[in-house]
Amino acid sequence: MPSTRTPGITVNAASHRTIDKGHRGVRIFARLGPVTEEEAQHRLSAEMYRVEWELQRKAIFRPRFADGATRYLQESRDRSCGPFSIVRRAHTATRTGVHGLRACRQ
Repeated sequence: MPSTRTPGITVNAASHRTIDKGHRGVRIFARLGPVTEEEAQHRLSAEMYRVEWELQRKAIFRPRFADGATRYLQESRDRSCGPFSIVRRAHTATRTGVHGLRACRQ
């Protein structure tokens, strides 16, 4: 594919433009189709701005309690005695009676 005057933008034989560029360690890829060079440059600059914004947002990110709780629940999902199995067993007990409960052994 021949390249254009902007690094990261290429054009194929059917005059369809493609963005394929790495910016600050993040790959930007988009098939734009039959657009002008200026439109492709505008899209590339918008994507580069989005990458910059996301990297800056991650740099100042401060975890909240909800983030930690979500991570804990995701990690404990596979455990046999995690919160999901306890909730599932409690739900079963309310539907079948107390005799449906089993002890949690680790």
